[in-house]
Amino acid sequence: MEETLRFDSSNHLMARTLSRDVDLHGRTMDAGRKVLLLFGSANRDERFWGPTADAFDLDRDTTGQLAFGHGIHFCLGAAVARLEARVALEELLWRLPDYHVVESDLERVHSGNVRGYARLPLEFSPSS
Repeated sequence: MEETLRFDSSNHLMARTLSRDVDLHGRTMDAGRKVLLLFGSANRDERFWGPTADAFDLDRDTTGQLAFGHGIHFCLGAAVARLEARVALEELLWRLPDYHVVESDLERVHSGNVRGYARLPLEFSPSS
């Protein structure tokens, strides 16, 4: 679940106003400036994740992934979201063990701040 969240999380950005000057990567951002925190970019940053940052790796140590934010801005619903995803995937795999995604018909949601699929067609064998 954590690598899926790191690799393709549902929220990729958050807007904030700086309450103090911040020095980051050799640049100073002044207090009062509006900034975008790009979680999607941070979760693929080679400086942190190494040269395989753009690869989906279920064996990766995902400590530090930011899909649910960080610190005081950490998502209050993160535990519920993880539980819901786990239960949904367990039920899907139990009921449709041979499913596969019809990749030619995938359709992404077009939104500035939320990622996901508007259309995710599946094919599977009917069960008795």
